[in-house]
Formats: sequence, structure tokens, C-alpha cells
Amino acid sequence: MDVKDKLLHATTVIAVRKNGQTAIGSDGKVTHGSQILKNGAK
Repeated sequence: MDVKDKLLHATTVIAVRKNGQTAIGSDGKVTHGSQILKNGAK
């Protein structure tokens, strides 16, 4: 297992800007190597 496989990464983030306002959202899931953890993982 490489060091990169041990890092946590967030998935699916989107940002939208319209009429001077910005909204950002994500699905809240986290990946750890090839595993996908449930929402709310820290």
C-alpha cells in the first residue's frame, strides 16, 4: 500500500456562482485508498 492509498480524499464537490452569489455543495463521502466511507466520516 502506497502512502497515497492511506490519505483521505473528499469526493464530488460543486460550486456555482450566479448573480454575484456563490453556492458550494458536496456529497459528504470520503475515500480511503479504494474504500468509500459513509457520509459524515472524519
